Amino acid sequence: MASDDRQGAGGKGQGARGIVLNIQHFSTHDGPGMRTTVFLKGCTLRCKWCSNPESIHPKSELGYNLNKCIGKDQCGFCLKECPESAIFNVDSDPKVRINWDLCTNCGKCVPVCPPQALYLFGKEMTVDEVLDEVEQDSSFYRESGGGMTLSGGECQLQADFAAALLAGAHQRGINTAIETAFNVPWPHVEKVLPHVDLVLHDHKLTLSERHRKWTGVDNQRILENMKRAYETWPEKTFVARTP
Repeated sequence: MASDDRQGAGGKGQGARGIVLNIQHFSTHDGPGMRTTVFLKGCTLRCKWCSNPESIHPKSELGYNLNKCIGKDQCGFCLKECPESAIFNVDSDPKVRINWDLCTNCGKCVPVCPPQALYLFGKEMTVDEVLDEVEQDSSFYRESGGGMTLSGGECQLQADFAAALLAGAHQRGINTAIETAFNVPWPHVEKVLPHVDLVLHDHKLTLSERHRKWTGVDNQRILENMKRAYETWPEKTFVARTP
């Protein structure tokens, strides 16, 4: 990542666009009740135990399932479509290979792959596209006291997009929560937290040197943001969680 101060794609408000890794329905561990968890791309940490490494990079990334590839003789469309010639084959193997050093993650090969061996981690979506899918589960929210949770990666990196999603959820009567490590510039927090009902935040390690060893960064900004958030929004519910 070029900078951990990066914000999401697009502008502010309902017209904002962001990179969504996945929308997971019927989640029970991302806040109270039945929830729909929206995973956003991009993270400033490099935790040794990361369970979603595909969420770290802020942009969409190409994925390849070798087992699904039906080979250049039966297909081969991706070989013709790649503008960087990053997809190639060797005579001893009918299945295609990818030179990841040449691949730019443009995604042009994905729609021409019939067996869906090529796919993207991350998709650009609008606020309404996300919320329309989230709202499909609204009956479960009413029955269980659930709602929408933004996660990642670090959802507050895409601050404008996250704020628009959360505000839009409130407009539709949906409870909101975020899962955050708080390792973002304070202006990002100021945009996001006014629209959050529940803040689930990580407290990974207390000692700064151990935090750097296991996550790649020290925890000074994280602790400062936590303290400032608690003081700025005392009416909100904060839950600290440790791995």
